[in-house]
Amino acid sequence: MSPLLNSLLRPAGIQLLYELADCTAGLKTGRQLNFLIELRPLELAILGVTSKGLTLAWGEHVQRNQTQNESEKRERVCVFENKLLRYGPFFALASFGTVGDLELAWTNDVIEYGLVELEEFETGQRSTIAPSLQSKLWRNFSDKMGCTMEESWPIAMRLLGN
Repeated sequence: MSPLLNSLLRPAGIQLLYELADCTAGLKTGRQLNFLIELRPLELAILGVTSKGLTLAWGEHVQRNQTQNESEKRERVCVFENKLLRYGPFFALASFGTVGDLELAWTNDVIEYGLVELEEFETGQRSTIAPSLQSKLWRNFSDKMGCTMEESWPIAMRLLGN
């Protein structure tokens, strides 16, 4: 991605993350799912690429500080991205420890709780789990672009000029 395009996408992606988080203001994810449905393909691509970029940066940051097997790392990254979409850019800032210790502890608690939810769902202890916002985002993008989920990332990147 060109530096100019990257510099233009970053503010747009952060703005969309704020809007996604703001549309619930502490309520259930239903309004966020509706918000994702209303976005145009370009906005979905921007939001998806921005959240993935922040998630990958967080994953590298955590990897330096924790030792985990590959499966645990993937689960943490998956939970982080969903919580990033749920709570917005402040969650990313807090998770990097740039805001304060209390906020960092909050993000760690949110991720740990998300991991417990995921494990309970996978082991059949929980019959339902809230829809994954990243899955909904990419499924919505795929539907609007007429492509498969597997094709969605390369198509989004092309849409963004990469």
